[in-house]
Amino acid sequence: MVLADLLNFDRLLVLAPPQGVPSKHVLMTWSATDTYSPKATLTDTAQVMGLVQAPPVLEAIQPVTVRPVTNTVMAGDGAMRTAAVFQYATDGTYDGHFVSTKNPMAVADWSAFLSSLASTGTPMVP
Repeated sequence: MVLADLLNFDRLLVLAPPQGVPSKHVLMTWSATDTYSPKATLTDTAQVMGLVQAPPVLEAIQPVTVRPVTNTVMAGDGAMRTAAVFQYATDGTYDGHFVSTKNPMAVADWSAFLSSLASTGTPMVP
């Protein structure tokens, strides 16, 4: 499967879910220094998925929302979904691919996303 194939399927998560399949909430992490998933691939994925960009903005790639981040996108099935890309910088000691587990703000953000989803049914990132 090549990148173009993945981009064709990205729309199915939020913007164009298959008939009878509910759209999804999405928290996507993005780092300019990710050598496993290059910046262009991450940017294209966020754009095709229709994600909004959560602050802080390291590089403008999508329309920016405000915090707290919740119910940011009207999905293709009519549901409001929390669907955003979050950018994080590394401290230079690790590859940006691992920013979601090494950057303290990233850990706090996805933890809030998951815990609020579990407790209320709607993710919210402060």
